Amino acid sequence: MILIILFLHIFPEITRPQYFGRNKPGYKTFKYDVVHTPNFEMYHYLKNDTFMTKFTSWAEEWYTMHQQVFKDTFPDKNPLILYTNHSDFQQTTAISGMIGTTTGGVTESLK
Repeated sequence: MILIILFLHIFPEITRPQYFGRNKPGYKTFKYDVVHTPNFEMYHYLKNDTFMTKFTSWAEEWYTMHQQVFKDTFPDKNPLILYTNHSDFQQTTAISGMIGTTTGGVTESLK
């Protein structure tokens, strides 16, 4: 009995439930607008232009602080994708895999 318990602790993927049926939800199609700044491409479907103006200035301010602290720059414009709520974020196809309810954002270096 102890040998079985030890075996299940060493190989936990055996005890995980099956992945079957756990597809990403896809409830609606998003029509993104793109806002270009000197260092970012911001993809969004938000209707609040005032917020987008503030957000673009915050992003550029962050970039300036990043340059000062790390003495580094981005060679290309970085994409940022903004969502209005968490359920929309969970439907994203920008990254593969399931997104849990505790995930607030992701950084994907390969995309």
